[in-house]
Amino acid sequence: MIMNRTEFNIVTIFFVLSVFYTESLLSDQAYIEDYADGDSLDLEDFSEEIFDFEELDENKEKAFVFTLSHQFLGQINSHNIDIGEGEQFRKNRTLENNRTKISLKVRDELAKNLYFQASWQGETYFKGDQIHEDSSNTATTRINEFFVQRSFKNSSLKLGRQTITWGKTLGNSVLDIINPIEFVDFSIIDIEDIRLNQSMMRFDMYSLDSSLSFFLTLDPQFDPLPPIGSIFYSTSLELFKKHQVDETLYEIGLNLSKDYQNSSFSLIAARLIDNQRRYDFSADFSPVHRYFNLYGFAGEQSYRDFLFTIDIAYSQNKFENNMGLQGLISNPLMIDAKSDYLGTSLGLEYGSATNNYSVSISVEKEISSSIDTKTERDKSFGTWLMRYSKTFLSETLNGSISMQGDIDNQYLISSATGEYKITDDISLTTQIIIINGRLSSPLSFFDNDIRISSSVSWTF
Repeated sequence: MIMNRTEFNIVTIFFVLSVFYTESLLSDQAYIEDYADGDSLDLEDFSEEIFDFEELDENKEKAFVFTLSHQFLGQINSHNIDIGEGEQFRKNRTLENNRTKISLKVRDELAKNLYFQASWQGETYFKGDQIHEDSSNTATTRINEFFVQRSFKNSSLKLGRQTITWGKTLGNSVLDIINPIEFVDFSIIDIEDIRLNQSMMRFDMYSLDSSLSFFLTLDPQFDPLPPIGSIFYSTSLELFKKHQVDETLYEIGLNLSKDYQNSSFSLIAARLIDNQRRYDFSADFSPVHRYFNLYGFAGEQSYRDFLFTIDIAYSQNKFENNMGLQGLISNPLMIDAKSDYLGTSLGLEYGSATNNYSVSISVEKEISSSIDTKTERDKSFGTWLMRYSKTFLSETLNGSISMQGDIDNQYLISSATGEYKITDDISLTTQIIIINGRLSSPLSFFDNDIRISSSVSWTF
């Protein structure tokens, strides 16, 4: 097999990162041998301390969690929106969500150093719910997490459905593009909550102050199309559902991390496929995909109650960033176009016992292309995000505010959420979401929408 230049570059990066990590691991091993004897250093205990099993720690979380909730959500502002050429569309107040949701989460230690974790959710749609009214579906189910994790003396292996986030910037990182996302409605708008799990293998090696993480998936997933009844659904999307990809796809990545007293950094290399699928207009809307290389750097620095983060991503051989509806490539020339992008995310977080603040911005720029598309390559694009949360009444009442938009001031999504714990198991949540979108933005149809959501949850 002849290796092309792109494949050679990614293999070289993997090799260099592995060499750096191996040298660090040998140095740490020498430190242990020189300054600690076997009687005074219990390597089994040492290995468990450096593994990040917080999500599986039964002392911190229950082994079984059941949540039953019901949600009402509606658009309450009757108004006209501009659809161009002097035309307007009337939007009336309407109920969008009237649904009950059941969530199950199970974690267990099957044997010594062998853990299992799974989560499942099911939703039932009632009269008035848009999915109930527009489709024949009255219920849906989905498996989220489903993996086993085996820990060894200085390594761990995780197999199954999981997520990987290698970026440091909370909720707005140019590096967190491994897992697909599903954006169904505006009641869930945080990237952490709409990120989907996918089947993969992850292997981690640890030393005193560094780690090497490797993942491989032979079943990479794409961002799913909006379901019938979703506010983002269009009948034209049915054209994209008749084609299937028969070839075997893969994604692979490597992350070398180094920790210091108040800071850490990571070097990242991966070979990925764009999560948002493209479709060829000239070939009966057949799906198109392409592998691209991702090289990245992630760093964070803490100072007292503040945390500064930076993520840098260089993407090589991606599609042109000219996506239309759900990635439709209207110009067949764009199928062959290869572009390189440079992106940066900057974040600042502050946390205390009752208050949390975070602000971040991500900017990307096309720095080269294989064809002349006559686009403005000096024009950057990106998003910003602001969050604030506070607890009251001994954590009985929790409030949060978030605002997110793009750097070109084309759209703005603002939300405020309040959660009141009636008892330890029952809570009531109310949310208001306000959307502004210019005619040229992807959210122009939702301009001046005001949504109010109310839900009650029971957890045990």
